[in-house]
Amino acid sequence: MQRLAHRVRGLVKRALPTSTERVMLGWNSINLYVPGKSRPAFFGFIIPHRASVTFGFTFGVLVEEPPGGFLGAEEKLIWARYLSLRTSREVRPALFTKMIRQAAEAALLPAGLRERLRWETGHRPVSTNPIGIPDVVR
Repeated sequence: MQRLAHRVRGLVKRALPTSTERVMLGWNSINLYVPGKSRPAFFGFIIPHRASVTFGFTFGVLVEEPPGGFLGAEEKLIWARYLSLRTSREVRPALFTKMIRQAAEAALLPAGLRERLRWETGHRPVSTNPIGIPDVVR
């Protein structure tokens, strides 16, 4: 799986040469960042497992869905979407490059615009009621 994770990391670096990585030991993840106006924007993550590699996007609901779809919607993840890769054959360089660039662009959008786009793409926005319990906006 290490080789597979390195292959995905290489695709990210080729798609976004100015991107950076941060290893998050508590999450066992490699978080991916793109330079932003005032600070780097978190746009994706790679999580190596024993039998697979999770490759995901922070604002994946705004990334064009690949054939076969993303994982994460059934888990009620509000923004993130991800792929579970088990073999090198599942890595599709042209498609992944496009998704990586879309994810970086989404991360750089103003939060209000991201929220509007999420609503327009059919992903229901979440608001917080006065006591802080998430509540779906109707």
